[in-house]
Amino acid sequence: MEHVATHRQPDRLLIIDPQQSFADQLVATGLRAEFAVRSVQNMNETVVALQEFQPDVIVLDTAMAAGSSPSGAAALLQLLAEQGTQAQILIVTHDSRRSRELMLLQGRSLNLQMLGHMGKSVEASRLEQILEQIQESLPNNIMPNMLQ
Repeated sequence: MEHVATHRQPDRLLIIDPQQSFADQLVATGLRAEFAVRSVQNMNETVVALQEFQPDVIVLDTAMAAGSSPSGAAALLQLLAEQGTQAQILIVTHDSRRSRELMLLQGRSLNLQMLGHMGKSVEASRLEQILEQIQESLPNNIMPNMLQ
């Protein structure tokens, strides 16, 4: 599902998350941060969205792939790398901090633009603030290290 927020050419935010209720919350948050937003819930939709929507930013729940197993998360990151995404990627998942940090390192080893990670207990207002900061940095491709 795709949503557009503003009259100017908005930056594109892709939400990859199997939980529809959380994805809907992220859509609303992304719209408030003035992104064009698309959300997907499975791998097939992800491939199509990467090709058609060409996101600038991806909020990714790696639990979508193979029941959150490390190999499933690795497969999802590999898919993003194979699709040649240049999007900046933020991991937001229920996984442990250690697992999120390992996914971050793995993404970087695949030459993905990994921004950082957050637990899914994140408040919408904090996520909105982060998305606004990401959006402000997009034209210059400068991203402050605000997540670590």
